[in-house]
Amino acid sequence: MSTTDHLTEFRAGWRALAAASLGLGSGMALHPFVINLLAPHLVAAMGWTKAQFAMATVVSGLSILSYPVVGYLADRFGVSRIGGLGVMAASSSYVAIAMLDGPIRHYIAILIVQLTLGAMTTGPVFLRIVVRSFDRGRGMALAIAVSTPAVVAALASTPFARLIETRGWRFAAVAAAIYAASAGIAAILLVPSGHGPFPKPRGLSAGPVSGIRGLFADRRYRILLAVTVLVSMPLVVTNSQLALVLVDNGMTMGHAGSVLALFAFGTIAGRLAAGVAVDRFPAETVGAIAFSLPAIGMLLLAAPFDQTAILAVAILLIGLAFGAEGDVLAYIVSRIFGSETYGAALGMLFAAVGVSAMIGAFILSQTLERWGNYTGFLFFGSASVVGGSALLLAMRRSMAIGAGEAA
Repeated sequence: MSTTDHLTEFRAGWRALAAASLGLGSGMALHPFVINLLAPHLVAAMGWTKAQFAMATVVSGLSILSYPVVGYLADRFGVSRIGGLGVMAASSSYVAIAMLDGPIRHYIAILIVQLTLGAMTTGPVFLRIVVRSFDRGRGMALAIAVSTPAVVAALASTPFARLIETRGWRFAAVAAAIYAASAGIAAILLVPSGHGPFPKPRGLSAGPVSGIRGLFADRRYRILLAVTVLVSMPLVVTNSQLALVLVDNGMTMGHAGSVLALFAFGTIAGRLAAGVAVDRFPAETVGAIAFSLPAIGMLLLAAPFDQTAILAVAILLIGLAFGAEGDVLAYIVSRIFGSETYGAALGMLFAAVGVSAMIGAFILSQTLERWGNYTGFLFFGSASVVGGSALLLAMRRSMAIGAGEAA
């Protein structure tokens, strides 16, 4: 596809891309960013213990049950209706947090609503309009949309922290609610109406699948579920343990914080690079390469090399893969399945990510208890992502799902 063709498609689909980007960039993808900054002040003001607050966050696991449901609802009722409900839930939950003045169970109740109904502002809902509006440039469009939350978090981190310090955490929570509501409403208003038919699946063996039962009966989807579980196993480390791993390698916390900035950079770069690549090369090949990068990074962290440059490369490689994962999976699903089950199919893959992360957390706790360090889990995680990458690459022998096979 020529540059002119790309520009023509982006000019035609700009509303869909803007809607998805705004929706994701103001929805539940920002929840960890907001809560991480509010948490110290919230805990101190409410008189909760850190242990209580940590236990409260366990309910975040409920969100994995929401993704298939909200994806199915978006397939059935459309993005505007379901996304609109999600915007209301996400913004209202921040107002409820600002009004907290009681026991931890009140916060848990808010969190449950926030993470279940707020899931209507996530990828299984908003990415649907991107795959409807883009064909040859779909990978890049998906990459831009899924990168928006990371960009917003990077730009807003310092101003939001200053707002908390100067005006208080309650004021900051209300400000988060206003942003979520205004940007979310703008996203819903931008959702294009009168779409044509969902682009037909591509590939020699690609074809529409009817219903959720049809997904599970389809060998291609079962393979994607297995790939997702395998490559997501190390997420427990990337989500909460990377700083501790670096300290385990001899870094100070301050130095580790500086190196971790590369993870955020890698996440954004990985998404954009994967988006460009899947528009030009077979998606399963791009995914296999991207998903295998953490294996190198984790092996570097497990090796007896404590030089800053080596550890920085390791963190960058892990970040690149972390960014590419959601983009590649969303692209593959759009290429091999029809419109009837796109949201549900992507939602169940997102749920598989959460299940895998919980399994990984259990395995990590066991390896830490047995050996007292991260080395064992890093080796296990490396083997897991290599297995997932190999399984994805093996799909090429029986089906064609990438841009390279496109008609």
